[in-house]
Amino acid sequence: MLYLYLASLLRYQKPPRAWVLMGALCLPVLLSAQPLSYTVSWLGIPVVDVTITLAESDSNYYAEYHAQTRPWFNRFYSVDNRHRIWVDPAEGYPIRYEKRILEHGRADSLWARYEQNPRKIVYANGLSRPWREGTHTLFSALLWVQRYDWAPGEERILLVE
Repeated sequence: MLYLYLASLLRYQKPPRAWVLMGALCLPVLLSAQPLSYTVSWLGIPVVDVTITLAESDSNYYAEYHAQTRPWFNRFYSVDNRHRIWVDPAEGYPIRYEKRILEHGRADSLWARYEQNPRKIVYANGLSRPWREGTHTLFSALLWVQRYDWAPGEERILLVE
């Protein structure tokens, strides 16, 4: 709710800043392996600190997105959200995903494991569902785009679930 409210307010500022809230997920495309930290402001007031971290090893590629409200803003609406994705470095497809959401007194968490054979997603509660061949999550697609060796003018279509 706060997200939609802030996005609608920020859309009309000069220069437009709505992309900061929604674009936080898209920033890994612009990153090197170093963490990126920035602050989301509303009417010039710092509200949320965001950190995006990427790391690579022989067995996986890892990204973490963390957003947390500033202490003074917690009195109105507190946010401490963390999303993590592990990606296979060779293929670029997701291996594991975790999220922990703490917003305004509400807590939620989830983890999912992506299995290759048979292709399915297994959730923490034991439920599973099929996972289509060649499909990315939003996070793994962004990491794939960031790591892909693009030719000038090249276009690709990625399947994202």
